[in-house]
Amino acid sequence: MILDAYGDILAENWKAGDDMVIANLEAKHRDMSTGHQWIKTHRPELHEALTGNEEDVKKVRFAKKP
Repeated sequence: MILDAYGDILAENWKAGDDMVIANLEAKHRDMSTGHQWIKTHRPELHEALTGNEEDVKKVRFAKKP
């Protein structure tokens, strides 16, 4: 399945197998998409205090409880 920037289905295949779908994406639609707008206004300097302290997901998820 191929979706455009707004989540609209451009092409899909319902058959199980190794089939491939192809679609033309139009860049002009990207500029107003939510993800693109978010990236344009994202300010990583506001999140510095939250980053750098992440723990490995596998360690946290599968750690033995005391």
